[in-house]
Amino acid sequence: MANFSTGDRMRKQKGDRRSTEISLVIRQTVEACILTHLMPRSQIDIFVQVLQADGGTRFACINAASLALADTGIPMCDLVTSCKGSAGGTDGTVGILAKLDKVTPIQMDAKLPMDTFENVMQLTIEGCKAIENYIREVIQEILRTSSIILFTFNEAVEDVELEGFLIPKGWKDLPLFRAIHHSEEIYPEHEKFNPSRFEAQPRPNTYLPFGIGGHSCPRSELAKLEMLVLHHLK
Repeated sequence: MANFSTGDRMRKQKGDRRSTEISLVIRQTVEACILTHLMPRSQIDIFVQVLQADGGTRFACINAASLALADTGIPMCDLVTSCKGSAGGTDGTVGILAKLDKVTPIQMDAKLPMDTFENVMQLTIEGCKAIENYIREVIQEILRTSSIILFTFNEAVEDVELEGFLIPKGWKDLPLFRAIHHSEEIYPEHEKFNPSRFEAQPRPNTYLPFGIGGHSCPRSELAKLEMLVLHHLK
């Protein structure tokens, strides 16, 4: 943590209690998602520098570490998202693997009655899933506005009539994916960056950032993970 990250400008000792605690939480959380068996005899170092500690430091560090791992291409079973839950003056940090519906290590500052703990856990998990969903909506909107594949070639295997136009057999057509993604009819206010438009699944054949069918990009999932980091840094 930077010396100026809090209101107290005292110089922190190397390995102070708070930094050690955050490091342990990050390690326990990311170890649950990294596919270590694919990287034998390898060492992965994660460095997080806190510039402004105004609340939520632990879960912010976990989210940042998860994005950094995705950016470097470290194989992971899922993207970790984390947020903080609080009840009766007691705070807790929870991280989850949303796709696997698995909770990574939980850290609580104090004990809570079981019924209170269950309520806090439920709300915190919902918050983590909301973060994960929003991140993926942001990715989808980024890819809509800046398509990776602009067009592709197809060949008609038989005569086809499309909206009154005849495409003879053997002719080649050139679908412009960018034109689809910037269609006012399909995406109202298409020039506006609005991730919430993907709260509902788009209609078939209206969202094609990586092509379609045999022309699809085989590494589209990796590209989506890297886009997480690009938007985060931006």
